[in-house]
Amino acid sequence: DRVSHCMVLGSYAEKRLIAADRLIRLPDAISEETAAAVTLQGLTAHYLVRLLHQVKAGESVLVQAAAGGVGLLLCQWCKHLGATVIGTIVAIMRVSPVAVLRGLGTSYVNIFRNTPLTVLLVMSVLGLAFILGLSFSDDFARNAYWWAVAMLSLYHAAFICEALRSGINTVPAGQAEAARSIGLTFSQSLSQVLLPQAFRGAVAPLVSTYIALIKNTTVAAVIGVTDIAGLLQEITENEGAQLGIFFMVAMVFVVLTLPLGVFGTSLSRRLAVKR
Repeated sequence: DRVSHCMVLGSYAEKRLIAADRLIRLPDAISEETAAAVTLQGLTAHYLVRLLHQVKAGESVLVQAAAGGVGLLLCQWCKHLGATVIGTIVAIMRVSPVAVLRGLGTSYVNIFRNTPLTVLLVMSVLGLAFILGLSFSDDFARNAYWWAVAMLSLYHAAFICEALRSGINTVPAGQAEAARSIGLTFSQSLSQVLLPQAFRGAVAPLVSTYIALIKNTTVAAVIGVTDIAGLLQEITENEGAQLGIFFMVAMVFVVLTLPLGVFGTSLSRRLAVKR
């Protein structure tokens, strides 16, 4: 049998006697190189998910460099535990040294950031759902809801990407050079040196994007999603336009976004990197 092991003394010896219960049998489809890498990455993921913090169902987990080896394992493990996983991928593609990834990230940002959200929502229902038959559900209301979720996510992901990239640009170049000088790879430099500082510098634009997301949910009414804008339209049609109703709807958004803005400003000041 081909086996893998870790956390056992004598790993560099040519021959070693190890208890069978400490070994992992390798399937035929997995190479020895992959097994060696995944075993070490799995230990890192286990440490983060079970020892550093016990991830529980319902929690939200932010995974930096979610497309990397450890990142992929973390995403799958946290999802298995019932946590909501948020990964930073597009921003990493934007600053990647690989030209193809940089081009894909740039194309994604330019397309979604410069296309009106209304056009994306209408295209999703009329183009993707009705013409191409790509539907989440046979029920129209449920299908429209999930297309609204998908398009809102894709649209605002482009803005979040640029917010994170602006945070990365605030990190002095010497930080990345120092990371490379001690032998860190690109993914290690991002996850351990650049992104932690970038998130601290990008708190304010990230909060602004989330506030815009809350307000832009009203645009989903154009494809029949029932939200507060649709409720306002129904009340206006049945009861007539009244200034008080418009004021109440506006106050709902103020209540939702004002505390978030205050919290974001306070957090950005507290986490600001002193240079």
